[in-house]
Amino acid sequence: MKLISAIKKVDSKIQVLYDKLIFIKNAFYVNYVPGGWAIGWDDALVLVREISRFEQSEHVNYLEIGSGFSTVIVSSLCVQKFKSASITSLEADAEWLCHTKKYATKNIERNKNVSAIDINLIKISYEIDDLQNKINILKDGPKFDVVFIDAPPDKTMPNARKIVANMLVGLLSEKGVLIMHDTNRAEELFAIEDMKSSFLQHELYSTKKGIGVLRFPKID
Repeated sequence: MKLISAIKKVDSKIQVLYDKLIFIKNAFYVNYVPGGWAIGWDDALVLVREISRFEQSEHVNYLEIGSGFSTVIVSSLCVQKFKSASITSLEADAEWLCHTKKYATKNIERNKNVSAIDINLIKISYEIDDLQNKINILKDGPKFDVVFIDAPPDKTMPNARKIVANMLVGLLSEKGVLIMHDTNRAEELFAIEDMKSSFLQHELYSTKKGIGVLRFPKID
């Protein structure tokens, strides 16, 4: 019932995602439960919806700042829906990074004959120079189809996620999507509102914590 309520709350037109969330939910392990500061099911629906837009290409390149429940969701989705995928997650908390890796890689390992899924979990600090250095390294690789920003935490520095988001725009593919979590908070909402003129489409979803989506970066 919670899944159905979440779907109706996010978007009445995406009821079809219920089945996708069921297979994802079944892929999780019982001691990995969303809640607290992690993304919830309503946020998960938005994330699944945006990644699923790339299903016809049979490959997706995904980057997130802040690992956790989202990493597990994405690994489950990629195993089920894509022939190949690359998942890159930058995380400052070493213990949480190990915790995430445990559950995300289980989804991949037990399906390794089905999909070619590459997962790369990278330890970072929330010092802006370190983040910039890690992002600069990523610039040498393929563009990302989906970028999900769920860090740094707002207590780290004023407008931290806006700073990071501006660093990441240049890493997006032509049809790329940038997703910002926690847009019910003023700083994250400001970041999305400030950046939307650089994209062809933008949406805000009234989930419990708020989530903003920017699609198709404008190419100069």
